[in-house]
Amino acid sequence: MLDKLPIKTKTFLVTGEYEGWQFEARVNPPIGLFLEKIEALQTSDTSNPAKVAPAVYDLLNLVVIKWNFKDESGNELPAGVDGLKRLPFDLLLLMCEAIKGEAFTVPLAPGSS
Repeated sequence: MLDKLPIKTKTFLVTGEYEGWQFEARVNPPIGLFLEKIEALQTSDTSNPAKVAPAVYDLLNLVVIKWNFKDESGNELPAGVDGLKRLPFDLLLLMCEAIKGEAFTVPLAPGSS
């Protein structure tokens, strides 16, 4: 018997301009909290990065565990809100899309096809 909820993670490889970067994220987040974060993101004004950024930070902070991201000087960025605030907007959106797609994937039961 499990004494705590298992945390399932996946490593996401970033492509394009960020080739070689990767992040590990939880793919079984608490669904109620996850849906709240997704809804906040979807209802925010996406044409204004200042309005949508807090929702992006909340979503990613809920699921991202670690990454190999570095700043302009090559220094490691801490995973978490402080590090998220130092990432470019396009990278943040790529991360959100990757996680959103994975978290809503329902695995087949063993023996199913």
